[in-house]
Amino acid sequence: MQTRLKEVIEERGIMQKFLVDKTGVTTNTMSGYVTGRQIPSVKNAYRIAKVLGVKVEDIWYDEEFDKELKQSKKF
Repeated sequence: MQTRLKEVIEERGIMQKFLVDKTGVTTNTMSGYVTGRQIPSVKNAYRIAKVLGVKVEDIWYDEEFDKELKQSKKF
């Protein structure tokens, strides 16, 4: 999976700590998302995207993840 999280955070001038506080994700987990070492759950991806004011697809992209996102939007 590819991530643009670091770029989006920098574009918005937001600190990782702000995202941690607003989403409830731990600092270590958020760091993993930013560096691409960890893949967020769909739930966490939506939380982060909402705080950043973007679509999940603007941050993460991958064929399998996109499929999972589309399925979650059906509910």
